[in-house]
Formats: sequence, C-alpha cells, structure tokens
Amino acid sequence: MIAVMSKTKALKNLKKDRHKEVEEVYDMCYAIDMLEKQSEERGIKYGITLAKSVFLLNSNGVSKDEIAQKLNISIDKVKSILDDSIEGSALSSHIE
Repeated sequence: MIAVMSKTKALKNLKKDRHKEVEEVYDMCYAIDMLEKQSEERGIKYGITLAKSVFLLNSNGVSKDEIAQKLNISIDKVKSILDDSIEGSALSSHIE
C-alpha cells in the first residue's frame, strides 16, 4: 500500500512539474509572439525570428554549437540570446 501511495504521489508531483514547464514554455512563446507582432508593425522581424529559432532549437535539446551551425550565426550570438531574459529589451537587442 505504501508503494502504491508513493507512486501516486510521485505521479502527481511529476504532473505538477510538467504543468509548470508547459506554463513556462507557453509564457515564453506568448512573450515572443507579442514581441514579434510589435516588431512586424515596425518592419523588424528578422531578429525576433532568429531569437525564437534559437530558443526553440535549444528547448528541443540541440546543442549551442549545432544551433550556430544550423542558423549560420556565431556561437557567441547563440550564447548571448540564450543568456538574455525573455523581456522585450533583451530580445530587441538581437534585432539586426
């Protein structure tokens, strides 16, 4: 009975952790989408799309070196994008 309760509790905790991760990803995507919409109005889409691509590749387990190679950018640029927060000022600093 104790083992069953422990498994149930572990599953509930796992679901909570997974839900938190999903919420964080949703919040990140929402913030990026809002920035992208604002940027499109100003005609500067490339930087937001680049940052979004870096975040999505990284969240899918692609290494920083591979991201730099796939997107044809420097490893320093990848690290800079990943180190920044999701705030508009942080992403807008990568707009070229």
